[in-house]
Amino acid sequence: MKSITELAKEVGYPMLVFMGTPYVSPELRRLVEAAIEQEREAVIGLLKGIDKTEIESADGWWETSSGAEFGAGVLDAIRARSKT
Repeated sequence: MKSITELAKEVGYPMLVFMGTPYVSPELRRLVEAAIEQEREAVIGLLKGIDKTEIESADGWWETSSGAEFGAGVLDAIRARSKT
């Protein structure tokens, strides 16, 4: 995943450079982190039921529990990205 500094440069955000290191304001960092979190939650919402079987939930995706385990792993992987 690209860093906030890389994203800011990519969209042409004016960057200050301090001792050779681009500076990203705390406000911009919080804004980008909030936007990323909103997008992550939107993706998780689209995957409603991926961690359930058809028997467990009307929204369930899978016929077997192994499919539901796979789906739970997908959700865990998406959530884990917020911790990196």
